[in-house]
Amino acid sequence: MREITRDREQRREDENAAYEEAVWRQRWSWRSLFGQRRREPDEESVTSYEAPDREERKTTIRRTVRRKPSVLSTRSTTYPRASDRIASPAQLPLNDGRWHGVKHEYETSPLAERLLDVAKPNLFWPILSPDRKEARRYVVSVATMQSVVVRTYQRDLVQAAKEMMDGKTSVLLPRLLRSYCKAIRDMEYMQQAVNNGFAADPFLLQTSKQMEREMMRHYHLLPRQRRLTKAWDYDRPRLPGIGRRAKLERDQGQLKTKKLYYALAGGLSLIIPMLIMRLVPGVVCSLVTTSVAVLLFAIIVARRSSLQPQEILGIVAAYAAVLVVFVGTAST
Repeated sequence: MREITRDREQRREDENAAYEEAVWRQRWSWRSLFGQRRREPDEESVTSYEAPDREERKTTIRRTVRRKPSVLSTRSTTYPRASDRIASPAQLPLNDGRWHGVKHEYETSPLAERLLDVAKPNLFWPILSPDRKEARRYVVSVATMQSVVVRTYQRDLVQAAKEMMDGKTSVLLPRLLRSYCKAIRDMEYMQQAVNNGFAADPFLLQTSKQMEREMMRHYHLLPRQRRLTKAWDYDRPRLPGIGRRAKLERDQGQLKTKKLYYALAGGLSLIIPMLIMRLVPGVVCSLVTTSVAVLLFAIIVARRSSLQPQEILGIVAAYAAVLVVFVGTAST
């Protein structure tokens, strides 16, 4: 009993010392020293702790841990103990992702069902074997989900247009327009990822990757009794974005190879017509060779490059001008 009383007295002395220190810090803070209006501290602003009566103190069990007031703020902060932070089983989120931690609301209108019926064939589909008899792998399209989001916003815009025709304008219309524009930009960004290739597209979840296959199997998305092709990273599953250094080295190697091919193609496009016109003299041969070479060069540049039309026109004209010089030289 004496130890309990001594503990209570020590706790009371610590609280009084903390309160006096907080009052001193607020009275001599930089705000009061630099001419701002000084406010006399009160117990509510200095600390959030309210001392109960002595009779209540005997039966009250403290469930908070008090921190010493900081220099910048005189308000103390209380933190619940670890035993108090444990939620009830009904409040605990599921262990299979953040998606189920939030309560969802689903639409059941005929228009929403029609939209889902249109999206399902492009949302989850199989890739068949060469003989088209069995499925080798399955794909989930994230871009199709974004298309559904865009269609949903378009439906809301049509409804807003009907309300405006009736003489009513919603205050949420600017927010709806911003959301629709953001959804369009996101969809365009997803479409640009097609240049990475089918296997490297981050908006296509495929069973050829071990982790994505396990996710589909966990949520019973894959049909049963189907033997799929073994994932390429079955032994060592990889996370998205891992291996950036290897990807950078591979991209640099492809760029060097591409530069080499372009240099060889540019040189051969001039050397071959020059040799033909030199070895087979004559004006007719020179004109035919120049015409065929210019047409082939224009077709290859237009099909294989990503240049603008005016840039392609300038390149083809420069190439034709070079060959015309050989024609004049051969004729003389």
